[in-house]
Amino acid sequence: MRASALLLLPLLSACTCEPFTDGLVFTCHDTADCAPGFLCQQGVCLEATRLDGGDDGGAPDAGAHEDGGEPDGGGDAGAWWDEAWAHRQSVLIFTTSAATGPDYAVRVEVDHAALVDAGLARADGHDLRVVCGGEERDRVVDTGHGWNLASTRVWFRAPRALPANSVNRECFLYYGASDAPAPPATPSQVFLLFDGFESGDLSGWNQEQPGLWQLDSSQTHGGSAALHYPPEAAGRRELSALPALHVADVLVEAWFSFGLVSQDMALRLRVTPGSNSYETSHQTTGGWNLAKVVDTTWQQLLPPSGSALVTPEWTRVGFALHGTRASVFIGDEVRIPASGGFDLGADFDAGNVGINKYLVRADGGGVWIDDLLVRPWVDPEPTVQLGPRE
Repeated sequence: MRASALLLLPLLSACTCEPFTDGLVFTCHDTADCAPGFLCQQGVCLEATRLDGGDDGGAPDAGAHEDGGEPDGGGDAGAWWDEAWAHRQSVLIFTTSAATGPDYAVRVEVDHAALVDAGLARADGHDLRVVCGGEERDRVVDTGHGWNLASTRVWFRAPRALPANSVNRECFLYYGASDAPAPPATPSQVFLLFDGFESGDLSGWNQEQPGLWQLDSSQTHGGSAALHYPPEAAGRRELSALPALHVADVLVEAWFSFGLVSQDMALRLRVTPGSNSYETSHQTTGGWNLAKVVDTTWQQLLPPSGSALVTPEWTRVGFALHGTRASVFIGDEVRIPASGGFDLGADFDAGNVGINKYLVRADGGGVWIDDLLVRPWVDPEPTVQLGPRE
């Protein structure tokens, strides 16, 4: 079944467009099926300049590491991982001008609903596995999505540091095992930090100033509890991760629910002792800004933009830094600034991550925060595409 499935896929030998400028994946049997300048690799046309393998559409040269083509420590990346799984698709990870370090979390999007409807995968996602270089990796579903959707998003760590302008071909997405045991799905094995605030206490956070931070079950995004700050007058009340991270190029994101739109809460990066940090804060009704705190002095660097949070809906907000350039992400659509990032300067080169409450007004019951995570981040980020089903 696996061998014949690939041969039955439509071949695009007459293609006149380039797959990666058009954002498409073109399947192939050999290089003759691909547009000029592309080679056939694992059933997909890949741009020749991204590959260091031979010119016959076969496997890349053994030991070629500059494009992440072969696994470290042995093992055949293309061998079938487990016969209990009926189907797989190659997972292709592309970088452009930005290289990544190790432990970089990447996201693959799959039409899981279509697989379930066709009887190829389980609706609960239990059988969906990520395997890189013959080794299974922890994978978690995106906190804003779920299983059995047309756009199910699955996160996992890339198998290695990814050079710039490269393609990694070590990973596969497996599914179709009806009796699959419990999958490895530990968020801390995917992200640098994840807190769904289910532990019952705040032992994973340092309260730098005494505050009213508490766990609360009256509003939750996922699970049975969320972080809550009740109404309180203006004043900084900072939390920072414990044990402390020392990271530079990362993204921190969390889901927020405001009982009243005019609240002032912040996400913080490169936090160092003395309340030093870069941060984005929700400025009452004006959206999200960019600012820095140096020796307890707060300075706004970019005025608020975007939209204020809608109450009482949950909204995902992310704050990312690569080098000196920062971006804010609201939901899946809004990026502030729209592209390229904003230069925050070079006051801090690395540090911890955290949250700050400045003002929580009396109406509405407070602010709730849930499903907070931290992951490495470069700009532009790697992109991921699925190959054809085998």
